[in-house]
Amino acid sequence: MKKIIILLIGFVSCFAAYNSPGTDYDKALVRTYTEEDTLRALDTVNMILRFMKDSRADKFINKGPYKVMQKDDEKQGGAQTGTGNTKTESLIPMTFNVTRDTSDETAPMIVKLWLDEDDGPGGNPQRIIGYMKVEKGVDSEYPMGKFTFHFAGFGIQANGETNTSDNVMNGVLGADKGSSEGLAIIQYENNMSEQGMNFIEAIKMEIDGDKKGQGFTNVIAWGDNQPVQKKYKLTLDSRYYKVQEVNATTHENLGSEIIKDKQIKIIKTFRYGLYYDTNGSKVEMNSGFPIKDASGNYGYAGYWGIWSQDDIMSDGTTVTKEGTSDTYTIVTAPGKLKKYTRSSATMESIKNTKLYFWNQNDGQQYILSWDASQQDYKILGIQNQYGEADASALVNITANEYLFTDDYNGTGAGKLQINEWSNTWSEALQASIKIESSVTNSTEIFFHKEEVVIPDTNLTLINFGWEVINPDMNVNDLNTTASIRFEDNNSIIGGMYQYNIDNLVLVDLNRSNKPVVFANGADFNNTIYEWWQYGTQMGPLITADRAVNYNFSNWWNVEQNEDVYYRWETGSQNWNKFTGLEDANGNILTFDPPKTFAYTHDSTKDTNGDEDNGGLYSLQYDGYDLQIPWTYDEDSNNWFPKINIKSSTSLSDGSITFRIKALESGIIIGEAQGASSVTWLTNDLNTSYDGVEHNLSLITGETGVSVPDANVTVIKGQCLYEDCAMTQVNP
Repeated sequence: MKKIIILLIGFVSCFAAYNSPGTDYDKALVRTYTEEDTLRALDTVNMILRFMKDSRADKFINKGPYKVMQKDDEKQGGAQTGTGNTKTESLIPMTFNVTRDTSDETAPMIVKLWLDEDDGPGGNPQRIIGYMKVEKGVDSEYPMGKFTFHFAGFGIQANGETNTSDNVMNGVLGADKGSSEGLAIIQYENNMSEQGMNFIEAIKMEIDGDKKGQGFTNVIAWGDNQPVQKKYKLTLDSRYYKVQEVNATTHENLGSEIIKDKQIKIIKTFRYGLYYDTNGSKVEMNSGFPIKDASGNYGYAGYWGIWSQDDIMSDGTTVTKEGTSDTYTIVTAPGKLKKYTRSSATMESIKNTKLYFWNQNDGQQYILSWDASQQDYKILGIQNQYGEADASALVNITANEYLFTDDYNGTGAGKLQINEWSNTWSEALQASIKIESSVTNSTEIFFHKEEVVIPDTNLTLINFGWEVINPDMNVNDLNTTASIRFEDNNSIIGGMYQYNIDNLVLVDLNRSNKPVVFANGADFNNTIYEWWQYGTQMGPLITADRAVNYNFSNWWNVEQNEDVYYRWETGSQNWNKFTGLEDANGNILTFDPPKTFAYTHDSTKDTNGDEDNGGLYSLQYDGYDLQIPWTYDEDSNNWFPKINIKSSTSLSDGSITFRIKALESGIIIGEAQGASSVTWLTNDLNTSYDGVEHNLSLITGETGVSVPDANVTVIKGQCLYEDCAMTQVNP
C-alpha cells in the first residue's frame, strides 16, 4: 500500500527501441492510451489516472498538503507572425493531501485534491474537488487494485471561495475485483452539462490480464455543431475490438457492428523526452521555477516570461521561489531587446517549409513554401486561426501557384508586395528569410536566429534601419499615419541609442535620452492600421565598433553582412515586452532558452511509416518536454501532432547528439480486414452503472471546499527535491 500502481487498460504499447539498461532513457516511463471516439470516456479515466500518477502521491503520505504544477497540453504553443514568435506556456496548479493510518496495515490511503480551471462549463472558472480512497493494492484477486474516487466541480466566487451552490459537475471512478479471480471491473460516471443540456460520460468494463473483456460506454459526441449523447457496447479480445452503437435509452442496436484490429494502429505521440546519446542521461536545463506572491497566488518564471493564473502577477509584484526563502520582484519593461546571430542554409534545404509573409497590400498573413522542383515560392493560402494555410481565403490568387513564375509580385488586388526589404518568417529556422526573385535551390541564404537578451552592461547601439520609433508620437498619431519613421532620413541612419540595463529600455541619445516607446495610453488594438496590434520594432542596430563600416550610402547592407545585430521591439501585447525577475541586488535572472533543432521528418523516422512533405520543423526542448508541431483537425474538433517521431531518433545541435523517446502516445485503431473466426465473449454485462454512488458529502465534508495552503514540490510530473517531500512541512 506504499504506492498507487496504475494499470492503463486498453492497447498498451512500448516504444523502447533504443535501450541502454539503467539509464534515464531506459527508465523513463511510457504511457499509451486510446484515441478512439468510442472509448472517449476511457480517455477521461486515463487523464484522471495520469494526474494521480504525476502527483507522486506515494511520496507524500502524511506529509501535509503539497502543490503540483501540471503541464496543460491543451494550452501550449503560440503563433507565428511575419516578424517573429509569440510563444506562451500554461500550467495547471493542483493541490493534494495524502493520508494513511500507518499503524494499521489494512487502513486505506486517502488522497484529497483541489484543482482550479479557468475554462469550465460555459467558459466560467471551475474548482474541481476530489476524494480518493485506495483500499487494495494490485494482486491476482484485484488486478487493478480497489479504489473509489469521488469528484465534483463548483463555481468560484469573486473572492476566490468555492461556490457550493453552483455544483456544475459530479462524478465517480472506481476499480474492484471482477466476477471471478483474475478479472477486474472499472466503472466511471460523470454527470455534466454542455450548452445547457445534461449528459452522462461513463464507462463500465470487466477485463482480465490478457485484456479480454466487455462493457459499455457513454460518450458526448458532436453533431450539427451541438453535443449529442451516444452509447456503445464493447467487446475486447487480445487482438480485436468490437463496437456496436446502441440507443442511449432502449439499448437497441443501431447500424452495424464494427470490428477493429489492434494490430492496425495509428500512433499519435504527444510527449517526448530528450537524452544524451553518449550515456542516456536526461537533458537538464535551467528552464524556470514556480513562484508564489504574498497572497498565495502561484505562477511560473522562465525563459518565456512570467505566467500566473488570470495574469494576477504584474510589474512590481514581490514573489518567492517555491521551496526557498529567495524573494524577487517582477519587472516588466515597455519593450525588449532582441539579438540576431547569423547562420546560413541553402534554399534546397528548406524546401516545403512553411514561410509566413505579411502582405502590406491587403494586411493579410500569407503562408508560402519553397518548391524545389519549380525553384520558386508556392503560395499555399492565408493563415487561419489555427496557423494553417487556408486556400479558400485567397482572393484573385490561385492556390499552389508561384509568386514570381505566375506574376503575383506587385501592388494592388491579388498581388504580394515584394521589395528589397521583404522577409518571411520561418518557424523551423526561428529566423526571418529575405524573399528574392533570383534565388535557386543552390543559393545560400543567410539569416539571423532570434533571441531575447539582457546585456551585462549598458549597450550603445547605432541605427541602420530606414524607419525608427518616434517617441514623440501620441495616441492620435496611431490613427493618422501608417509610418513610424521621422521625415529627416539623415537623422535616422547613424542615430545613436543606448539600452539601459537599469530600466530595461532603449533611449534615443539624439533626443535627450527619451525612451523609445509610445506615449502613455496608446492602444495598439484600436487603430485604423491592423498591424499595430502586433507591436512594432526598429533596427538593425549594431555596436559602434561595427558601425564605422557603414554610412548613408551603404546602410542597407547591415543585415546581410553583419554576424550580429539587434532590434528593439515595443507594443501593447505581452510578447512585445520583457518580463522577468529581479533579485535583491538588482540583477535580472536569466534562464536557459529552449534547445532548438532544425529537423527534417521522413517515413523512416515516423512511428507509422508515414511520408511527410512539411520540410524543416523547429523542435524545441525546454528541459521537460520536446515540443513538436501540432495541427488542427476540423472534423474531430481536436488538435493532433503533425508528425510522430520514433523513439531513438537522433537530433543534433551541431556539436552534441541526442536521442528522443516517445513518452506519451495515443492510438487510433484501424478496422479489421477479417476477424470472422474470432470467438467473441458474450456481452451480457448489464448496461447501466452499478458501481459506488457519487457521494458529495465526502467532497464538501471530508475533503473540504477550502483549498489549503501548500508549497509547490512537483512540477510537470517531476519532484523538485531528491526525496520529493524533503522540505515539506504541515501548514
